[in-house]
This record gives sequence, structure tokens and C-alpha cells, in this order.
Amino acid sequence: MFRVINVYVSIFYDVVLILYCYLFYIVSTGIRCVPISDEYGPPGQPPESESYPGLQNDFDALVLSHETLPTGRKLNRYREDTLGIPPLKLLCTQRTEPHGMSSTALRRIRSS
Repeated sequence: MFRVINVYVSIFYDVVLILYCYLFYIVSTGIRCVPISDEYGPPGQPPESESYPGLQNDFDALVLSHETLPTGRKLNRYREDTLGIPPLKLLCTQRTEPHGMSSTALRRIRSS
């Protein structure tokens, strides 16, 4: 029983540490996370668009899952061909198991 609890506490500690480091990185670098509610969202709007008030289309990258990677590629073609602006760097997340991240993956991230 105690061994199982110890494993869960260890995994929880790893998750909290990774989340803390991630949030510190976002705050210190000025990264903005913007939810997308339509096919392209703010990165697919002309630079002078007011579709998303308060946001400029000055994005550098887009974080995607494997399922949404084709839409990211489509967005980049749209940005280049229609809007005449540079494509975004596409960052694809990697899931290690169907329901979340494994403790092994968390430990690897922590030790790197």
C-alpha cells in the first residue's frame, strides 16, 4: 500500500515540477497561449484584422497534436499563399500513452 502511494506522490511531484518550470518559462519569455475557436484562429487572420481584438498576428509557432497537424500545414499554406506572411513553426506534441503522460516520460523530462 505504501509503495503505491509513494509512486503516486513521486509522479505528482514530477508533474507539479514540470508544470512549474513550464509556467516560469512562459512568463519569463513572454509566450502567449491563445485558444483557437475557428479553423485558423488568430494566426490565420490578416495582420490588420480585428477578428480577435487585442491580438496581433505576430505568432512564431503553433503547438499541435498529431490529429491537428494537417490543419497546421493547411494554415501555413493559407498564410503564405493568401495572406502573404511567413509560415509558422509547427510544434507537434507527443503522447506516450492513450490517457496521458507516463511516469517514465516525466522522469526523462525532469532529468534533461
